[in-house]
Amino acid sequence: MDINQSDQGVKYTYVFEDIINEAENTGISSICRTINKFNKLMDEDNVASKNKDLENLIKEDVSLTLAVLKTANSSLFRASNKQEVNDISNAINMIGWDTIYKIGMSLTVKGLIKTVKGRTFANWMIIRAITIANISEIFLASLKLSNNKLSEISSVYAYGLLHDIGALALLQTTKHYQQDVMGIKLTDDNKNWSDAENILYGFDHNMVGERVLMNSQLPRSFSIVAQYHHSPDPLKYPAAESIKITLIRLAQASLIDTHKFSEHCAFSNFNSISQESQLIREYEDFSDPLQNEFEQELGLTAEIYSEIKSSKLSDDFIKNISEQF
Repeated sequence: MDINQSDQGVKYTYVFEDIINEAENTGISSICRTINKFNKLMDEDNVASKNKDLENLIKEDVSLTLAVLKTANSSLFRASNKQEVNDISNAINMIGWDTIYKIGMSLTVKGLIKTVKGRTFANWMIIRAITIANISEIFLASLKLSNNKLSEISSVYAYGLLHDIGALALLQTTKHYQQDVMGIKLTDDNKNWSDAENILYGFDHNMVGERVLMNSQLPRSFSIVAQYHHSPDPLKYPAAESIKITLIRLAQASLIDTHKFSEHCAFSNFNSISQESQLIREYEDFSDPLQNEFEQELGLTAEIYSEIKSSKLSDDFIKNISEQF
């Protein structure tokens, strides 16, 4: 059966393969290639070679060069008695690979804003992805202390950045994407974002993200996370990626999305992200299936969640996260 044709023979406006081809002719493919370069650099063992390759990669992008130098000269890294840092090599040594990795990949994904049609909504989506990437990293680092299963995973930051790449692809390639999806959601509270996409197109952003990432140079694990990040059944996850998927799902579930903003900018010229008084959910706000999933896959309990939330996930951290990266 064609991916766009339902059992009732419904014909859809967009053909899945056409969407994939068009998306790959936008900035998404170059985004994936750049992130893959960062990932490969982080896996290098030779420190001298790693520093030189990272320096060359930074110099390829003016905005990344400026961001790295700005960070190196910030109060966080440069004491008041030290000279200004104006050399990329010195900046790398001062900031460290991990921070540059996050800055570089986040700026790379932010570059998509320049190419999409709905820039206000794209900006909201990308800030949300950066926030989820950071929250998932916090949970990973915190839960490693009590769960040996997580010890082999060094980072899930890039997975958080790219888990919703399919939605950005649809925003680039379909007319009135956000308005049409929100129109269905506003008339039926029981419909989620993927439900609305399937009604409109016969496929959803999870499927688009999976294919786009499969066609990129990134490892297969990235497309698997994109495919399953909304799946409510951990038994269906590929075993090798189940922890990564669950960490992204935990970060998604923890973040209180600004849906009012999403609705307003779909139907008006509302151009600022609405601020919620509370940005991270309480553990009790999760459904029973989510609580079971997080406990079984990650060893997360209400007590551990509350401790991480109170010590690592302050509202100020969440509100300022897009400025830091």
